Amino acid sequence: MSETTRKLREKVLDLAFSGHLIPSTKQQARPVVLNAYTEKKKEIKAAKWAEAKLVDNEWVEINNTGSQKKISMNYLYQLPPNWLWIKFGSIGKSELGKTLNAAKDTGVLTPYLCSINVDWGACNLTTVKVAKFSDAEKQKYKLNFGDLLVCEGGDVGRCCLWESDQEMYFQNAIHRIVMYGKIKPRFLMWYLHKLNYKGTIKQISSSVTIKHFTKSKLDNLFIPVPPLEEQNRIVDKIEQLFKQIDEIERQEAELEKNVELAKEKILDLSFSGKLTLAETNSGSQLLDIAFQEKKEVKKTAKKTIIEHSEEGWVENVEGKKRKIETGYLYRIPDNWVWTKFDTIANSELGKTLNAAKDTGEFVPYLCSMNVKWGETDLSNVKQARFTDMEKEKYLLHKGDLLICEGGDVGRCCLWNSDKEMYFQNALHRVKLFGSIEPNYFRWYLNYLNQKGIIKSISSGVTIKHFTKNKLDNLYIPLPPLEDQIKIESRIEAAFKFLSLI
Repeated sequence: MSETTRKLREKVLDLAFSGHLIPSTKQQARPVVLNAYTEKKKEIKAAKWAEAKLVDNEWVEINNTGSQKKISMNYLYQLPPNWLWIKFGSIGKSELGKTLNAAKDTGVLTPYLCSINVDWGACNLTTVKVAKFSDAEKQKYKLNFGDLLVCEGGDVGRCCLWESDQEMYFQNAIHRIVMYGKIKPRFLMWYLHKLNYKGTIKQISSSVTIKHFTKSKLDNLFIPVPPLEEQNRIVDKIEQLFKQIDEIERQEAELEKNVELAKEKILDLSFSGKLTLAETNSGSQLLDIAFQEKKEVKKTAKKTIIEHSEEGWVENVEGKKRKIETGYLYRIPDNWVWTKFDTIANSELGKTLNAAKDTGEFVPYLCSMNVKWGETDLSNVKQARFTDMEKEKYLLHKGDLLICEGGDVGRCCLWNSDKEMYFQNALHRVKLFGSIEPNYFRWYLNYLNQKGIIKSISSGVTIKHFTKNKLDNLYIPLPPLEDQIKIESRIEAAFKFLSLI
């Protein structure tokens, strides 16, 4: 759901439950509510009437004796004159399902619903659990067609109607709702949707960390009630408009998919040399320059070229050749060359932090959460102690390329700021030699990410790590410098255009 369609849904529900979505009638809600209250009173003698009214610009609760008390409910608002605010506990009842105890339960294994089966507006039966229910429990907790189910915990208030003749029961993470006086459970379901969009259910639910929409909180929830005929038309209109919004979201998802396919195609063309081609210079010349610069920094560096022959791909390390098997090499233009990252670049990880032992002054540093694809996120920058020597070693310079070693492995961006900033060991800092464009390499990593290649070559089964060794051995297609500049420019122009769609 996009932010736009989310706001559309919220607006529809706002209009619906303030009486502005459909034309109103001259009918009154009070007889409907009185009928529901009377019906409940016959079954539950302790039932109490509680309506809310705006009196002298203050909300008051009025009980069945007519006495009033001021209330503070920030979700109440002015209703049409023929509607009524009434507490759920006055016109409906809720019951929680069976409390399970595998060690003590008796009876036959029976399917039941828990909170994972209750989605917003629909039951999810992909995983239905079973437990032992006695005959008495089966009679008490059997679901009936049209029952409204509301989550007591987890995503509190999440609700749907049970609209199946399948034999099914429910456990105590779910309220089953019964409405009296022909008030529509579906109307209440959509009202709970509205409260969810506003964050009201979480706000009124119990507990600070794990929220619970208890029976008491539900009973004391005020509900806006229109005449019955309006309830039906409001529900019909909401569902009609939500279907239209569903279609908008389907088309948005299709468009987003096509945009992503277009981006992938642009990267495919870019790194196979089909977007641009230099006429004079070659990648081999640039490789020689970059490698010589690398040699000055690391005398043990070895020059690696990857060649294609009739037998397949061959790695040539200063004359020593070996056949290699890798799934991401492909044919490139004749004036490009495949090489290894370690031939043309250096990488270093940032500082390993140890709060108990670190000394020096507190300075800001970047970690993986600050590195996004193509940009740095400085909304939450941490600090740690760095010595003067560490500050000199780990100070970021404008133009540094930062790559995530863990987490979303390979995610990278350029540091394009003059701010004083350092980095820790969840990040690689990369230096490319021979004036090779960092942005070209950044886009190449983006391309590998879209293909799933970085994850496939990274270490670890569950938690992936794009280690220094994996980065050093990464194969890179190296075009002439002028092609690199054109490639990055054309990718950025194309991606900027696609972002506007």
